[in-house]
Amino acid sequence: MANADAISHFDIMPLFFFWRAKQDSFPGIVTWLGDKLKRDWEKKLTLPKAKKLVAKKYEAIQMLLATLKV
Repeated sequence: MANADAISHFDIMPLFFFWRAKQDSFPGIVTWLGDKLKRDWEKKLTLPKAKKLVAKKYEAIQMLLATLKV
C-alpha cells in the first residue's frame, strides 16, 4: 500500500493544489515537494518495480524543481 501511495505523489499537479490551499510561498512549496518526493523515493518505494515505474517522473520532477529554486 505504501508503494501505491508514493507512486501517486509523483504527479506534479498536487503541488499547485497544495500551494493554493496552504497559501504558502511558491519557493516554500517547491522545497516541501522536493523533500516529500525524496522521502517517498528513499523510504516508501520499497519495491524495485514501483521505483522503475516512476523513475523517469522522479528525475524529471527533480530537474523541474531545481530550475524553480531561488
